[in-house]
Amino acid sequence: MKEKQMKRFNEYGVTLVALVVTIVIMLILAGVALNLALSDNGLISKTAQARSKYEIEAEREVISQNILAYQMEEMTEDSVTTIKKLGISLINRNMDNSDIWNIIVLRNGSEQPYGTDWNYIKEGTAIGEYGKANYNWVVNYKTGETILLEKESYDYLDSSSTVAVKDDMVFNFDSANLDISEGSIGQNAKLYYYDTEKYPTEEDRKTAYETYEKGHTVVEVVGYDRSESSDAQDYIDAETNAFKFNGNNYIEIYNESDFDFSKGFTYEFYGKIDGSVCAIQDSSGYCGLFGLWNGTYSRQASIRFGVYLPSSRVMYNLIHPTYLKDENNNNITESSAYGDWISSTKDPWNQNCVLDSDVRENDLFITVTFSPSNGSQSSPMQSVYINGEEFKSGALGEKYYNEFVKQVKDLHYLEIGRCTMDTVANWSYTKGLCYSIRMYNKALTEGQVRDNYKVTTAFHKYLTGSKN
Repeated sequence: MKEKQMKRFNEYGVTLVALVVTIVIMLILAGVALNLALSDNGLISKTAQARSKYEIEAEREVISQNILAYQMEEMTEDSVTTIKKLGISLINRNMDNSDIWNIIVLRNGSEQPYGTDWNYIKEGTAIGEYGKANYNWVVNYKTGETILLEKESYDYLDSSSTVAVKDDMVFNFDSANLDISEGSIGQNAKLYYYDTEKYPTEEDRKTAYETYEKGHTVVEVVGYDRSESSDAQDYIDAETNAFKFNGNNYIEIYNESDFDFSKGFTYEFYGKIDGSVCAIQDSSGYCGLFGLWNGTYSRQASIRFGVYLPSSRVMYNLIHPTYLKDENNNNITESSAYGDWISSTKDPWNQNCVLDSDVRENDLFITVTFSPSNGSQSSPMQSVYINGEEFKSGALGEKYYNEFVKQVKDLHYLEIGRCTMDTVANWSYTKGLCYSIRMYNKALTEGQVRDNYKVTTAFHKYLTGSKN
């Protein structure tokens, strides 16, 4: 009996072991099969890759046919173009199109830009009978090149990337617009410098100026500092993408239209000021950032902005104080006529706003706004913002501001990187880096100032990071 039970157990036991082994083998085979099918190099993945590759090439072919048709039509004598370019036309960045540029920049370390002559075909773009694009492309309608853009491998950047507020902007100098523009700074702009070897001392510069400094215009003189540079790229800082003001160079821009700041005025500077400055007759610490004038070397500055480094003061004036007259044509000497934080009615830098800390060697974003009296505001106001936050706000003389609005219509020369100091043609130059300078014919609100600060600094940090 015992032997019979043992025999039966052995029969069933062997059968169960065989079953378990079979199941294990089947599971292993199933795992191998699933791995072959579902892994990155599996059958399903390879099938999907093959299908994707086919779709890419099919889409490339349709785009190439459109390019070819466009090129053939361009070669005909018929000026009417019926074949339309696909996607968005790209435009290089430079001063002449600082408000309309748009480019593609690769993230692969090369930072390869695609601008003028290229079109950006974004996923979802309608392509005739083919339907909508399933991929992203840059294509060149001159050369016929079609380049596939992998997702997350590039950035689409345009003029709105650098600034939040574009309405009522009358001037925009942004160093980001110079990095791929073959050194161009714009049709009406010129870059000047002086020869530091030929004029090494303040006395040399002063002597050179005395021959023409009174009554002459910018088109009549060839002064020591009016040697023209042919390539702005020489002054682009490779690490930060900033424009380098080295204490002996500046940019002069001619504006043909009248300035109208009756609605308000905003000036904005973003950069890094060096610890030393340069001037013709002295170097006492004035750093001239910006000036607006009539081009004549006598009492010429209507707007001048700068920083006095020893005591970290933002300094400016809207008109020269001697222009402000009373009803009897006498100079107005009461400081209240000019507004808050005035240093002297005789001082050309008569508006002084003292900051809390040293402005040297650190990135600095200065915004100064002027708003005229209106229905909700009884008198003009002036405000100074540092790094997007309001630092100080106060009254501005109404007569002073109105006289500025009247006089500024006759001014056509903007100078970046220098402005005059206490005497005629005693120029004070900037030494440091400039990321952007902007001017608006309105007073930006506190929110707009903050938005500009956030967008502008973020964009320039992106540019700096993309180069490292």
